[in-house]
Amino acid sequence: DDGIRFSADGETLVLSGAGSRVKLWRWKEVRPDQRTFPPRGRQKLVHATLAGAQRLALVDERPRLTYVDLDSGAVEDIDADVGSEEGVWCMAGSEEGIALGTKAPVGEPVVAVRDARTGALRGTLALDRVVLEGPSATLMQNPRYVRVLASGKHVVTVGLDTGRAAFWRASDLAPLGSARLAPPSPTIEPPDLPGKSPVALSASGEVLAVAALDGNVTVVSVPEGRALATLRPLDEGPVWVALSPDGRHLVSGDRAHLLLWDVATGRSQTLLGEADAAANEAAFTGDVLAVACSDHVVRVWNTATGAPVRSLEQARLAGDDTGNLGAWVDTSDEDTKAGFVALRADPRGRFVAALADTGALCLWNLATGEQVLRWRVPPDRYARLLLTEAGERLVVVGSDAAVTCIDLR
Repeated sequence: DDGIRFSADGETLVLSGAGSRVKLWRWKEVRPDQRTFPPRGRQKLVHATLAGAQRLALVDERPRLTYVDLDSGAVEDIDADVGSEEGVWCMAGSEEGIALGTKAPVGEPVVAVRDARTGALRGTLALDRVVLEGPSATLMQNPRYVRVLASGKHVVTVGLDTGRAAFWRASDLAPLGSARLAPPSPTIEPPDLPGKSPVALSASGEVLAVAALDGNVTVVSVPEGRALATLRPLDEGPVWVALSPDGRHLVSGDRAHLLLWDVATGRSQTLLGEADAAANEAAFTGDVLAVACSDHVVRVWNTATGAPVRSLEQARLAGDDTGNLGAWVDTSDEDTKAGFVALRADPRGRFVAALADTGALCLWNLATGEQVLRWRVPPDRYARLLLTEAGERLVVVGSDAAVTCIDLR
């Protein structure tokens, strides 16, 4: 120890002696705290969402609701039976609470809202009159087309087959109104993949985008339900969407295309086509759009111009070995590749994080494109990647409900 000294400004390292090997890390790039909470024999994960900055809510196949405290790592079973025998078919979380869609004992779809801190039941939203109106009474017995979204201001429920949405105030669950989004179309299956949803709510909670089952995208204000735009993507069939935080820009993806839209003008620009890699997940932050692609590249575009900004790829960092920060991941198994399968962007525009199907979890500086951190987590192409609202914690939830929490503070 006596032979190694830094200068007061930290810019110069003085060594005495010979035959020693020294590794250097930038101080802000030292590996943050990483903890893994074991699944403890839990069944297959169905839904995962953050309930504020400190708690993670999980629902498994049972269905059972579990809270994980991200500070202490404590795991608590809130309710061993939160849904009907058909399970929980949708879930969303915010600082106010978590909303779970299931069926009531009489068989009608409902959304149960629980407290974000305790998991206690706050109330139940009945959907029959405002969301499930349609040409056939059988729609009321078919909850797989219903989606729920939540912000600090509102809870939104959407019936994809009936083309209707309803709006509720998050604080007291008071109904605020409903809107007609599209003609009823109960015969087309909606997309159902992690990171790909036919509905999106802006971070402000004031703009809702819904891809109807015929492929058209309707954008409305919340809670007024005022139509802002009707967008028609290139391909017919199921479409997934994502909204910018202010709701001014939208990205839509289908089987072969990724389009960036200006909501006010209805103009679009094709970012990815049939000959390009597939888009697995997209996230807006600041003035850019980041997209996780099937070729293990995260592509970044300027949302105002649609111009490419940079492409991000994982790289071995200086000083990497199998026992420390940046452990290298074997990517030789071509049969299981799906590229970067999950993506999250810091709300303040500082970084973007992406998870590969190989288990590589990478974080890049968005301003410079430099990869600053890399971890190895259990490979899982269906894992969820979550980021707290302030960008302080990054959470990986595997399909077996195992949780890895990385503290970025």
